[in-house]
Amino acid sequence: MQYIRSRIEDIKSLSLEDKLILFVAFALFLPMYASTICIASVTIYALFKKNLISSIKHQTGANFLYAFCLLEIVVSLFYANSIGVINALGMLLIGAYVAYYRDHISSKVFDLMIEMILLLSLIITAFGLFEFNYYSQLADHSFFDFYVQNKPSRRIHVTFLNANIYATMIEFFVVCCLYKWVSCSSLKEKAFYVFCGVVNLIMLYLTGCRTAFIPLALVVPVFFICYGERKWILLSIGLILAGIIAVLLIPDLIPRLSDISTLESRFDIWYGAFQGITMYPLFGNGPQTYGRLYPIYDWHKAPHAHNIYIDAISSYGIIGTVLLVGYYVYLGKEMMQVRKHKALFGMMVSFVLVYLIHGLLDCTLNALWTGMLFFVVLNTGAMYRKEN
Repeated sequence: MQYIRSRIEDIKSLSLEDKLILFVAFALFLPMYASTICIASVTIYALFKKNLISSIKHQTGANFLYAFCLLEIVVSLFYANSIGVINALGMLLIGAYVAYYRDHISSKVFDLMIEMILLLSLIITAFGLFEFNYYSQLADHSFFDFYVQNKPSRRIHVTFLNANIYATMIEFFVVCCLYKWVSCSSLKEKAFYVFCGVVNLIMLYLTGCRTAFIPLALVVPVFFICYGERKWILLSIGLILAGIIAVLLIPDLIPRLSDISTLESRFDIWYGAFQGITMYPLFGNGPQTYGRLYPIYDWHKAPHAHNIYIDAISSYGIIGTVLLVGYYVYLGKEMMQVRKHKALFGMMVSFVLVYLIHGLLDCTLNALWTGMLFFVVLNTGAMYRKEN
């Protein structure tokens, strides 16, 4: 109770701008339309306060980011790609909010935001457990059978769109637990973050997302490498190797591991996406190009190309992809400037690895929740530049 009271006092002492950052973090746990309205409201508020334009002008990589967003809006309109227009506007919204975030974030607010995200991640597990029990009963199974189904509509997703997006959020939650674990000194707090990480890993298991286990196996030791704790590097590598051996001996430890039908469908999707790239190499058709073209050319049914690298060239073309990569290059340079802040740097690198590795088989960062959390963390280095 003392912890909760102290955090309430901390929040009360914040400015309105700081409280709005926490409000947006809370909104990431709402359904998509509610979350979008909340983020848009804060961004519009910043615009009416007449400081958003100035924030955008000083935003790292702004020229590349907004050129990319505007290009995708124009291309999507040209090809009457309505889903693409909505996606491009979503990217524009995230970019504008991040500009506001960069100008107001501080280490105190960032830590409060991460703590709140982790508390909310525990709260939504209750919904996930009820959801899992409901799907188990539909399949004539007991909850304690821990039977994870292949059908996407019968896998837990709580407030997120599908199980894979929820799994990606859990990957980020686990990294947040690592960040807070090394940042605190109290044994009670460390125990809480261990508990939070374990609970989220259990929920990751229940999502049935096999892809999510791959980046986590690399992210944990990499985080400790960035942080410079040799004993935790060795311990994490040892535990991961033990986990890999256990899975090799007992494949059923990972749900749906023996089902290769989805992997086979990935190859069919990628083949279709490559055909689309040859048809529209420079600009694509805008976001979700694959979802727009597959009914026309009778490719495998999918909303996107299930690979961020292939999907980027398919949707944005060579020109759009170059603009997007240009933005990441500027953001990467800023990230390297915060290396002396080891916990935050490790967190940033871990988020990037989740994005790059999970993206080999899926495009879950196209969603509002995952995209917003990803870009917020990667832009947090701005607070040190501001303080300096």
